[in-house]
Amino acid sequence: MAEITIRIPDKAIKIAAVVLGAVVLALFAGQLWSSGAFRPHYELQVFVPKVDGPLVGSQVRLNGLPVGKISKVQFEDHPSDPDRTIRATLRIEKQYQSAIRTEATARLERIGLGGERFVNIQAAREGDPIPAGGEIQFTPTYEPTALEFMDFLAKRFGCKDAEKTSSETKPHAVN
Repeated sequence: MAEITIRIPDKAIKIAAVVLGAVVLALFAGQLWSSGAFRPHYELQVFVPKVDGPLVGSQVRLNGLPVGKISKVQFEDHPSDPDRTIRATLRIEKQYQSAIRTEATARLERIGLGGERFVNIQAAREGDPIPAGGEIQFTPTYEPTALEFMDFLAKRFGCKDAEKTSSETKPHAVN
């Protein structure tokens, strides 16, 4: 049986390697560009009271629109106020600095019922822009417990109160 040998010139292999490398490099640069790595940023500080707070990498939103990420979360060793136990550093795109003023507030919110936490900044028209490294005021949000949520659903869908339901299901003595 005859063997068939295919020869690929060294020049063709080198060209293919250069093209493949260029494609990989372009994809990597595109990923960096879309992540905002080349856009200028500045940092703000926010203090939150509880451990169930934000995580590094969580989104920062301005009136619901994504404007940055949380770059660092650290515990304060000896906070003067129990509502200031965790310091979160917010890395925000510089173009939004003029919209975040001293009267603006930040709060922790969730995506959906049990979803990921993020920091939402409510912009304000009053005050001066907060300088880089400055602090934005934190406003706590109320999160209902599972029992409160179930009570809400029961009322929403017209179910009777739990006490009334339990008294109706108890057997009555027959005389």
